[in-house]
Amino acid sequence: MIKKYQLSFIAFLALVSFTSYATDVEIQITGKVVTQTCNVINDDKEKHVAFADFNQTMFKTIGDVSESKPVKIKLENCNPSIDKISYQFSGEPEPSDTSLLKVLGNSQGAIVSSGLAIQILDSSQSPIKLNQSYTLNNIIFKDVGKYDFDFFLRYKSIGVVTIGDASSVLYLDFNYE
Repeated sequence: MIKKYQLSFIAFLALVSFTSYATDVEIQITGKVVTQTCNVINDDKEKHVAFADFNQTMFKTIGDVSESKPVKIKLENCNPSIDKISYQFSGEPEPSDTSLLKVLGNSQGAIVSSGLAIQILDSSQSPIKLNQSYTLNNIIFKDVGKYDFDFFLRYKSIGVVTIGDASSVLYLDFNYE
């Protein structure tokens, strides 16, 4: 009789030693449902701003600028409850003045102009800095749900200007709160 109980006890211990225990894992999921912001109209999602050819002699000294070129980005379907909008232009900064956009050229093998950078101007033609956030305080969508975001671009001499391709790439981001 004793052997039967010992054998049962050993079998029981073997089962207990191989039993695994489950552990609960708590996963917290967070998210937010937001209202419709604004849409950039399809024609304005990619802009090509073409300047006329410039003679390098028009940039005689550092700080000389070309005529400014207006650019308009149209926003539509804007929610009237949006009250905090900011924007930021980004791109590769000019090393000698990081508020300006570096001239990169747009094709391989082309000679790239030097001594020039691209300056961004707000709607009142005051310079704004590249890679810095700005707040739009004058947005009122309550009546029309549309807004025209106007700004200007121009070339600015940062050194001795040489001939060549003076193209670059600029990005514009709108942030809604």
